[in-house]
Amino acid sequence: MIAALVVVGRPDLRIDDAYITLHNARTLLAGGADPAYAGSTALTGATSAVHLLAIAGLGLLLPLETASDLVGLLAILLYVAGLDRMAVQAGCSRVVLICLGLLAGYQTLHLVNGLETGLAAAAIAWSLVLRDARWLPVLCGTLPFLRPELALLALPLLVRQCWLVRGAPSQVLRITALAAAAAIPWVAFSWMMTGSLVPATGGAKIAFFAEAPLPLADKLMIASSAILHSALLIVAIGGIGLWRRRAGWCGAIFLLAWLGSATWVFPGGLSHNYCRYLAEAVPVLLFGAAGLLTAERRRVACVAVLCLVGLQARTLQAAWETQRMAQAREAMVATLRATVPANARVAVHDAGYVAWRLPELRLTDVVGLKTPSSALAFVRHPVRNEDRGPALAEILASSGAEYFVCLTGDPFWSTLATDLARVGQSMEPLGQGGAYTVFRLGVLPAAPP
Repeated sequence: MIAALVVVGRPDLRIDDAYITLHNARTLLAGGADPAYAGSTALTGATSAVHLLAIAGLGLLLPLETASDLVGLLAILLYVAGLDRMAVQAGCSRVVLICLGLLAGYQTLHLVNGLETGLAAAAIAWSLVLRDARWLPVLCGTLPFLRPELALLALPLLVRQCWLVRGAPSQVLRITALAAAAAIPWVAFSWMMTGSLVPATGGAKIAFFAEAPLPLADKLMIASSAILHSALLIVAIGGIGLWRRRAGWCGAIFLLAWLGSATWVFPGGLSHNYCRYLAEAVPVLLFGAAGLLTAERRRVACVAVLCLVGLQARTLQAAWETQRMAQAREAMVATLRATVPANARVAVHDAGYVAWRLPELRLTDVVGLKTPSSALAFVRHPVRNEDRGPALAEILASSGAEYFVCLTGDPFWSTLATDLARVGQSMEPLGQGGAYTVFRLGVLPAAPP
């Protein structure tokens, strides 16, 4: 990342979802009612309540973007400290394990993407380090509200602790009570803000991308391709080492259950944003690898580190592309300011940056992260042959959208404009060039009886 800073000059490496968090934090500090997305709250579209509250809390003292940067920095320090402690426990090289943890795959980029990725990696590392600690249940009770899939790690860790003290019912009760006490405030917060116990973001993406009906062979191919592209195979040997570590089976269950469920319902998600969801596998695999990296194998580990250093060219390229996308988003905002009146109804599929920069617009998220009703439209009109036109038409009609912002420079997202044209939606492009196109929408013809 130092090289990236030199190349592009203090780049904006946040992805669009990070701006959903910033917008939600601002909304929370303003009272909780979303000014841009009608009917939404500060927690709508947020996958991590813990990350959101951390930024909002610091936002009482600092500008929100600075608060986000500080939370990200603290997460990196916690992650490194967890890897250091993991190495000490296993008796392997601390420098080697930390380098592996920072350089594996696109990990360096994920740690500065403005999302909860760094906090999740740190929490996973510490939950394995503290596998026998008395206060582990508190961390386990919090994990699902950092990332929902981390419940698949918290549960086996709690079961293990209860099993170890199975002869002392009071200790089992204590473990259960601590985990529940840690979880209850987050459950109450979620229920109060959204009327749901779990975030709806995962369900919205599953409905929108519609990969669950694919044949199993296709799902396995998509997931395998994502794993290969992630460049994490160099640390995958840690999967073998998990079975040699105390509580390693908990990490193995987490990886199998999480990757298995993702492959079954949303395999393509594993490749999104340079495979950012796979960043959570790194601390688990390194927990297993730490037990294998003994003194006599240190040379092999050093070779692995050198290989990962060589692979950072891919990370720098990804950082460059992320910076270019940030510039494209800013150009899109400039077009909106120049061509769209204040309080106009605008449909978007990237729900974060527009809301962060132009909260005066009345926005509709066609994917469904910030506008949950959009996800229901994809349930009523399931995607068939990759055609999202009927669902999009219903969303635009029900929201009264006058404009649509589409990433026409991307092969996938550009199909949304094509699908809308197929169902008869007239669209007039505004502005000149750029990755994003702002369309002025005409009246959609009525569907035939």
